[in-house]
Amino acid sequence: MGSILSKKSEEPPKAQTGKAKRASLPSPAAPAATAKVPANGAHATGFSAAFEERIRRFYAHYSPDKVDTVPVILRHWTGTEEELIQTLVRRYGPEPNDAAKTPAPPLTENAADDAKVWESRFARHLLAYRPERLPRLRRILERSKGREEATLMSFIKQMGPEPQGPLPDPLHDTTRIPTNEAPRKTVHEEVDPQPAVVTKAEQPVEVMKTPSTIKDMTADKVDSVGEKNVVPVHSLKRRLSSFLGVRVPEKLPALEEYIRRYAEEGEKLFDSLRENHGADPTEEETKEYFVRRLEGLYTCYKPESVASAASEVAAHYGTEEEYLETRSKELNADPKMIFTMTIGPTEETRAQLFEYGDKGTQEPTQCDKNNDEEPKTNAHQVEAEAPPDVENCLSEKQSNDVQDVPLCDEPILSTTDPLVADDEPPTDNTPKLLQKTTSDTEEDFKQMTETLSHTVEEQQRQLTALQAEIDRLGSFMEDFQIFSPKKFSFSPAPVKKQQVDCTSMPSPSSSPQISYKFRRNTEASVANTKSSSFDCHACRHGSVEDLLPPPPPPRCRPPRDASSATRQLAVKAPSLFVLRTPSPSREVRTLAEMRLEYERERENICSAEKRLLACGVVL
Repeated sequence: MGSILSKKSEEPPKAQTGKAKRASLPSPAAPAATAKVPANGAHATGFSAAFEERIRRFYAHYSPDKVDTVPVILRHWTGTEEELIQTLVRRYGPEPNDAAKTPAPPLTENAADDAKVWESRFARHLLAYRPERLPRLRRILERSKGREEATLMSFIKQMGPEPQGPLPDPLHDTTRIPTNEAPRKTVHEEVDPQPAVVTKAEQPVEVMKTPSTIKDMTADKVDSVGEKNVVPVHSLKRRLSSFLGVRVPEKLPALEEYIRRYAEEGEKLFDSLRENHGADPTEEETKEYFVRRLEGLYTCYKPESVASAASEVAAHYGTEEEYLETRSKELNADPKMIFTMTIGPTEETRAQLFEYGDKGTQEPTQCDKNNDEEPKTNAHQVEAEAPPDVENCLSEKQSNDVQDVPLCDEPILSTTDPLVADDEPPTDNTPKLLQKTTSDTEEDFKQMTETLSHTVEEQQRQLTALQAEIDRLGSFMEDFQIFSPKKFSFSPAPVKKQQVDCTSMPSPSSSPQISYKFRRNTEASVANTKSSSFDCHACRHGSVEDLLPPPPPPRCRPPRDASSATRQLAVKAPSLFVLRTPSPSREVRTLAEMRLEYERERENICSAEKRLLACGVVL
């Protein structure tokens, strides 16, 4: 009995299917006639076989790759046939006129399996390298249809090798599947202002376990609702920040002024930027730009968080600029600082930070940390960077000018962008941005070459002056060595002659000259210690006055300054850059005098270091 009843129950659908193939389908103008059939004549999907064939022909005309998903669509569709037809017409276009004549193509199971494999491979690659791009998988598959292998190879070159392991199920869109009322709500908001009649309980859609079912439900039921989230429309601030940071980094400090002035004419501003500086940056370039800014910020203020910069930027996709400003406020830093788009800066690039430009040129000087004004860029100086190899160097120099300590005391030039400084309202014409021509490029390159040559000549002149100063100090040192009494040959005549020379010759230093009495006391102590060598050094003279005997040895302890050790310290050779003044002729110096002499020597050392730094010599 059970088998007989089952056969009887299966016969009506077959008969209904045969009749549907011979009958003509109703036109789209009268969709009300295609109501649901009673349960005894219903198809396995809940709709009539004629309606299913109609939907198949519709997809065969607009999207042939989704023909095999029609049963799943009808199985999960909770609205009426009229609502489904209206949804398809709004998404794809009017129903084809030959829908009744066009036969439905057979189910392409092999093609569907291939599509599932490619979808799983793309999903695995994005999950491993770019999880934030996973919601765009559907659009990527549509654009790369027929050339999936080439697209995957481009992913491998950009991100890395393909991950190994089992292929994941394409579950990236299951979280976007709305409840039963979501599709009907979307349709009625656009077509019928009255709410649809809910025939079933408001429960989440029961998702089948097969990947094809998930793909079908996502493609046909949810794309009308979630397609806006696939290509997010970012704010003007993020778009302009990424464009300036990637294409024109030297104009990034003027970001707020651009937003304020062109808030209502953003597209006109972007058209002018594209005309002068190129196309919009890609998503990879934009992400690299924000990651580099956050890494530079962490490098100076929070080095332990540099490794997590990429993940933080990915977590705040779409609001990177606001996140950078928040982190900068927390770290008390400038959000536009520590930024450079030059990959792998060389030593030559960094060496330009230590070169002094000619005063006649308008090269921007190093900014002072104590200056609270926001650093801006001189537009005329930006125009002077035409060669591509110099452009990268100057962009890094522009970024490092904000964070480095000024190397010279030159005044900061007034740097104002003409687009920002002008207070006139924007006209109907396209905003005039910086334009580079071939003639300006050649003139600017020549001007830059002349500036560098003048800088080299100035440094060479300073080095020559420094060498002359060193030679002069060396001559002073030789003079001190000549007058230092290291070896005394005590003979009456030379001693007397030496006394005359010492009294007549001016001292090279500003200290008082050594008196004759002090010289006599010193020579007396030397004669006492070296009395044995007096006879051998004494020579014959014709006059008796020249043969004066040495003074008698002192009965008491000699003065402290009369010792040989103290005498050697008093006549110590000066250093290379500081002229040390000899101690005064007093026997004992007070602490105040010693402190005064120390302060004087310290000032001399500081002045010598400043002169060396001004000449470009690094100690």
